[in-house]
Amino acid sequence: MEKRTIYFSNIRAIACMAIVLLHTCSLAVSSFEPTQTERMWSYIIRNCLLWAVPCFVMVTGALLLDPQKEIGFAKIWKYIRRILAALLLFSFIFAVFDTVLTPHRRVDLEMLRSWVEKVLTNGSWLHMWYLYLVLALYLMLPIERLISAHASKKELRYLLLLYFVFLSIVPTVNTLTGKNIGFYITAYTVYPFYLFLGYAIEKKFVRFSPAAAWLCLECSTVTLILLTWAAFNWHSEKIGSLCGSYAFAGVAVQAAALFAVMKQREEKWIQWREIKQWNQKENPLLKILLKIDSCSFGIYLIHVLVIQIIYKCMKFDPYNNGGVLMLFGVFAVSFLVSWGVVRVLKLVPGLKKIV
Repeated sequence: MEKRTIYFSNIRAIACMAIVLLHTCSLAVSSFEPTQTERMWSYIIRNCLLWAVPCFVMVTGALLLDPQKEIGFAKIWKYIRRILAALLLFSFIFAVFDTVLTPHRRVDLEMLRSWVEKVLTNGSWLHMWYLYLVLALYLMLPIERLISAHASKKELRYLLLLYFVFLSIVPTVNTLTGKNIGFYITAYTVYPFYLFLGYAIEKKFVRFSPAAAWLCLECSTVTLILLTWAAFNWHSEKIGSLCGSYAFAGVAVQAAALFAVMKQREEKWIQWREIKQWNQKENPLLKILLKIDSCSFGIYLIHVLVIQIIYKCMKFDPYNNGGVLMLFGVFAVSFLVSWGVVRVLKLVPGLKKIV
């Protein structure tokens, strides 16, 4: 097992668990009526986990932007087919679920029409937006790989600076001031920044010292906690919107720092293993993380369905059964059930390639 494979697998596995917890909290708030304090703590947990999606994108960039890795149009089309298949299949499953739970509705041509419309307009469940993001990244991958293959270290740093300023700092200022800065670049989402940032950190074009990485991680996390607290106690929609955005500079710093910490930890682990002549595969925690990683995409697709069954079908209100701490119990059940379902689905020939 190569160092980089383990390093990326660890990040994906941990990010996968973080996303399940994130949606456990956000869906609980929208499904029930928590107190103001319970709502605040639910959002604090959610906002402290926003690094997960950026880290997924950063791993994608670190892997797929590497010029040494041969990725032609045929392989890219294979990636795209998988995402499209997942989008069509699971949006249909979610449409059927919504129909069954809605009184006086049934699975018919109207439901099919609505399903097609939702696929075209990203109107399915809250987590399906990520599939549209992945499709966008894959469609642009040949051009993005040209940049990573031919850009110098200085040019790549310049690109990252532009992206960070105009796709993170400027939106942050716009949200806080309520006024839109007139200067812009011809890219409108923050995700290309994360894509190239993952590649740059992996190639050490962007470096963090261990102390700096931990400091940035701790400070950004504390900032997100304090801003979420302020949003509730000052009744500020602007601050609440800001610290819940993937484009927020605090989230960007948190994701970059965590990515760097995981990379540095892996490098130290490799050195220790070589000194001790110890087989890394014998690590039980690593084995679990690698197994989670192999199912992470499927878990992402399925976990919201499991959470909705707990909240909507079973009518289980975590706030009336233990409070905010019970959210972690719902998370554990949702994650384990989703993981188990994916492992079963991987035994089905057609579904194995999707999940």
